[in-house]
Amino acid sequence: MKAILVDHEIVALNLLEKRIRELSDIKIIGKFINPIKAYEKIIQSKPEIIFTEIELPYLDGMTLARKVLDIYPDTNIVFVTSRIEYAVEAFEINAVDFLEKNTYTGRFKITINRLMKKRKKIKMSGPIICCFKALKFKQSLKSIQINVNWRTAKARELFAFLLHNRNETVRKDVIIDLLWPETDVKNALTQLYSTIYQIRKTLNQIKFPIEIISNNNQYRINMNGIKTDVDLLELGLKDFDIENGDLHLYKRLLRLYKGDYLEEDSYHWALSEQNRLRVLWTSYLTSLAEYYVEQRNYAEAIMLYLHYQSIVPYNEDVYFKLMQLFDKFGDRKSVEFQYHKLKNMLKEQFDDVPSTKVKQWYKKKIRKRLC
Repeated sequence: MKAILVDHEIVALNLLEKRIRELSDIKIIGKFINPIKAYEKIIQSKPEIIFTEIELPYLDGMTLARKVLDIYPDTNIVFVTSRIEYAVEAFEINAVDFLEKNTYTGRFKITINRLMKKRKKIKMSGPIICCFKALKFKQSLKSIQINVNWRTAKARELFAFLLHNRNETVRKDVIIDLLWPETDVKNALTQLYSTIYQIRKTLNQIKFPIEIISNNNQYRINMNGIKTDVDLLELGLKDFDIENGDLHLYKRLLRLYKGDYLEEDSYHWALSEQNRLRVLWTSYLTSLAEYYVEQRNYAEAIMLYLHYQSIVPYNEDVYFKLMQLFDKFGDRKSVEFQYHKLKNMLKEQFDDVPSTKVKQWYKKKIRKRLC
């Protein structure tokens, strides 16, 4: 977990940092005496925790916390102050705790432990927006897709673009260049305002409390606690630890990947994120699958590689892995099935044949079988 510390007193900042490091592996990515600079860093780096004094110059701690929570509502705020009269206000904005400054004893340790436990709890329930394969709205991961009637394709794409940039503000001119590049500015603005209205109306109809906020010729999407499947995947795998982690949770998270990011919509602006997430998912899935192979738990490894194959059907290495794993089970039919499936795929897609390595391995297995 990442944290930023804010206090106008250097000595207090250093003491707080020392105690956090003694009690946890929380990564401190910034210490600030200027809350405005702290805010800039918070928006840029999205820490999970903010420890802040309340009485600060330029921008008080309460206001800082509210500004951060408006953008990142899941941020954990811990107030550290000597002014007890702020306690009620602190808890009104759902602060994790309100600690007495420079007195980092029992209560402080309890707070740190609570924060460390929170990172392990991934909320897999509640309304969700799915972005893997196609844009979908659901009341929960296991429920059926909500039927969303987008009035125009532009409304759907603009919502997807704002969702794609959900941690940032987007200028109106950027949106116009993306969606109405050939339209004069006056008409483009009219189209933009009409499309924003359509999006708000659609979100209201399906009862998703997402807001589209306009300010200073910019738009920002306020998720109000609604998560995407991308958020769940990245949050859940942030502290990926095969030796000590929850392998069942990791498998559930990896199954969220139903296809490439916004794959069915083919938005050119999503390609970079699509590639990033595919590499991320592939890396974690293969790491977990190879761990199961090392543990001789071949059934779990096979399930993971079959899922990989269903999403990315053009990777010869995955077919070969499955052939080797089925062979360990003595499942000859599945070995043959995977080999012929690979041959057909390579012929149809690339007018090619399996690599020499795969062909030699397969022929060797066939010869053994005939002996």
